[in-house]
Amino acid sequence: NQTIHTVVTKPVERFEIILGRFFGYVALLTLMLAGLTAVSLALIEVSGVSPQAAEQSFTARVPIRGALDFKSRRENFEGTNVGREFEYRKYIAGHPQSPQRAIWNFPAVPSRLASAADDRVPVEFTFDIFRLTKGEENRGVDVSFRFVTHHCPQRRPEIAREGEGGDWPWADPQARERYAAAVKAAFPPAGRDRPETARPGTDAWARVNKLAEEFGYFELRGKEVYNNRVVTLDVPAGLFRNALKDAPPAGAPPFQVFVKCESPGQMLGMAGPDLYLLEANRTFAQNYVKWAVGLWCRLCLVVGLAVVFSTYLPGVLSLLGAGLLYVTGYFGDFIRDVALNRNVGGGAFGAFKNIVNAEPATAPTADAGGTSILAVLDKLMAWGVRRFQNLIPDVEQFGWSHFVAEGFNVNAEYLVLNVLLMAGYLLPWFVLGYYLLRTREVAG
Repeated sequence: NQTIHTVVTKPVERFEIILGRFFGYVALLTLMLAGLTAVSLALIEVSGVSPQAAEQSFTARVPIRGALDFKSRRENFEGTNVGREFEYRKYIAGHPQSPQRAIWNFPAVPSRLASAADDRVPVEFTFDIFRLTKGEENRGVDVSFRFVTHHCPQRRPEIAREGEGGDWPWADPQARERYAAAVKAAFPPAGRDRPETARPGTDAWARVNKLAEEFGYFELRGKEVYNNRVVTLDVPAGLFRNALKDAPPAGAPPFQVFVKCESPGQMLGMAGPDLYLLEANRTFAQNYVKWAVGLWCRLCLVVGLAVVFSTYLPGVLSLLGAGLLYVTGYFGDFIRDVALNRNVGGGAFGAFKNIVNAEPATAPTADAGGTSILAVLDKLMAWGVRRFQNLIPDVEQFGWSHFVAEGFNVNAEYLVLNVLLMAGYLLPWFVLGYYLLRTREVAG
């Protein structure tokens, strides 16, 4: 509308014009986003949530994660690859005598867990089942969990001691005998209570906590697990009081979880994030608002780019320029592969040759002169893409929808980092817009 002709004749700095337009548009869009967020939350609340969705997604878990390791009798055991297309998970074999274990090592234990409500700390997991046999109909697989602290180290079963089967014995056999005697005294064989059947809030659970705090050991055997279903276990808080008594030896984690598959003919698959300690549960509404902050950062990116382009280009070209950069940000992984020339089948010129010759991308490359020229052209193109890559915003890093959809809390530090990265990306563009506006000839 040529209002810029009137604005620049006033005693206003060019940078104030850019920031004024940016903050003005952002303020309007922020009000719209806040209204839409409130309406969306209201619709979710009044529409009703199924019990299963409420348990798995309508929450905001605060997990404490550990590092996953696979161990067996063999030193070099790293889990089994069952041939899945994506090698996200590794598998352990199921059998009562199997020595294979998936072990989560937690490098730190927050002191809050030692005083958890009801003297229990939830442990959640989601495992994948690969069946080598049909198994039992309408039934999962049996899995055993062993929770230990650094005061109760476990050792790998030795090949020479076949009588041990696949069980992982205690490093201190005398401590194991003392624990067995303490369990027998706390849970007499004639009684109905057992450590594995104790529930929080009962006298049996108080005795389980006392044993866990004294020995740093707790085990659950034969837990039925279904494929890709979230399961929660209650672990006595006494374990964490035991872990916090003193510092662990050098290189030893203060807390470990040993997982064993008991069902023969079944494989149990897991990845590092599949098991975690549940520190707290936030509300879904809080998490949804945090997701909206990520969307707000994306709005700022669009507005900032559009304002900078509009200092020199007409409206349509500003729209196309801002839209091109923003949409390209969704293909960051592919662009990085092109920039590093690591695509399967080569770069753009190599792919064009494969299309013309009707060859698959994985076909071996012939050592010919034309092929060498195409390889050089691909390298030149990769060099150019690397220069252009620095201008593209990483749009995906501002998206937290997968956290909200899966029921995990969006940490506040993530949002602060998002805002800082958004501001750091836009600042050079604002400087460019300032000089573009200064050099542009506008009639007074």
